[in-house]
Amino acid sequence: MRRIDTILEVTQIIDLIDQGTTMPIRCNLANGMTAVVKYMKNPYGQRVLINELVGNCIADEIGLTIPEFGICNISETVIESTNDIEEIDSQNSGYGFFSNSYSNAVPLVPG
Repeated sequence: MRRIDTILEVTQIIDLIDQGTTMPIRCNLANGMTAVVKYMKNPYGQRVLINELVGNCIADEIGLTIPEFGICNISETVIESTNDIEEIDSQNSGYGFFSNSYSNAVPLVPG
């Protein structure tokens, strides 16, 4: 199973990822993992995150190779102390969806 059942705390916001409509951020998590985090108050709303979480759970259940994933929490303190990204502020705090970040992943771009 690739799903991590514990809700992990974000310990540091590293940068904004320039791909994806939800404006995901690269973060460090309390377990030492660097992850792509999508937060609930993203421009496209919570439905996108729910869809991604459900899709990952299905992929995990049927044995597809996917990154580790789960739910994380982004505190206002972490946002204030490690964030210099204008688009991310304290209203983006709260629960989010994460997946393990791989430096050699190839983005799929339509067209």
